[in-house]
Amino acid sequence: MPENRCRIIGGWYLLLVGICVCQILFVGCESPTTSQTVGAIEIVGSDAFRAAVESALLRLQSQPGLYDDAMRNIGRLQEGTPEYYGVTAWQRPAIFAVHPETWPVSATWLAGATMHESCHVRQYHDAMSVYGNPPPQEMYSGTWAERECQVETLETLRRLNAPQSEIDALMRYVE
Repeated sequence: MPENRCRIIGGWYLLLVGICVCQILFVGCESPTTSQTVGAIEIVGSDAFRAAVESALLRLQSQPGLYDDAMRNIGRLQEGTPEYYGVTAWQRPAIFAVHPETWPVSATWLAGATMHESCHVRQYHDAMSVYGNPPPQEMYSGTWAERECQVETLETLRRLNAPQSEIDALMRYVE
């Protein structure tokens, strides 16, 4: 019987040591997620993500009205994952979880994406004031709503003098 107890305790000990080694090897190697605030927008993510968002917000500030629209509708930009991205239009402040393939493209592309999601937040709250809470989903995420936000994104990219390749890429969705 004592021999079985030693095996059980030894097994738990090995499991505990294994967990500690995994924590040190894998968790310790992840890039840290921290937050900072720029204006009224909280930015949550890795250093590279926060730098990309800051650059995009500076681009929005260069054009009258764009930055104010983003600030009015989005309270936090956070680094998303392939499984978790999009905007939580129903939350106040709204949170934009940015897809990992979106933010590294360029400052203008991220600025356009931010304005796109800001458009959906505005649509949600406009529809809520007419239809009540919750508003009909097609009013902020249906075909018409998506087209309206794509057009606003295109206008943003043009105002920011985005590279023609980015405008062309978006035009495929607008036409």
